[in-house]
Amino acid sequence: GLFIGNALSPILAEIFMGNIESKIKTSDWLPRVWIRYVDDIFAVIPKDMEEEILTKLNSLHDKIKFTMEKEIEEKIPFLDLEVSRCGNIISFDIYRKPTDTPLCIPQDSHHPWAHKMAAFESALFRMWNLPIGKKNRAKELKYICDMATLNGYDESFVHRLNKKHRRRHER
Repeated sequence: GLFIGNALSPILAEIFMGNIESKIKTSDWLPRVWIRYVDDIFAVIPKDMEEEILTKLNSLHDKIKFTMEKEIEEKIPFLDLEVSRCGNIISFDIYRKPTDTPLCIPQDSHHPWAHKMAAFESALFRMWNLPIGKKNRAKELKYICDMATLNGYDESFVHRLNKKHRRRHER
């Protein structure tokens, strides 16, 4: 019930969600893994307790409606990550919604250069700062290079930007 853009909204939402979490922590059904970022929660719960825990969460406040995404083929999206499970091994990859397109400001547009760079800078920053493995990082770099080519940029430009981001990451 808070307005987006209001300076107090993030603070009040955090206080509210912290209060909800404190109620859960005093219960005996707290999931063994509970990671929250604003209003997105990653939790690990037994499959036979999914509906029971969702019902309990939804009983904590009459204005809050929790929903649940279940893993499909041992994968689940969380924020910008796709979390994969293979036995007891957890791995990460970049998550893109099915509606994602590799479009950005075309190279031949009359926008300021900094605006054109924003999509590439953001994608490379994300690639180097999320905990994805070497194989997934190479796959992501290929996606970014393909995005550049599709939008009229030279692929070598992406490789130069990538070197800059890699150096920052390695410091």
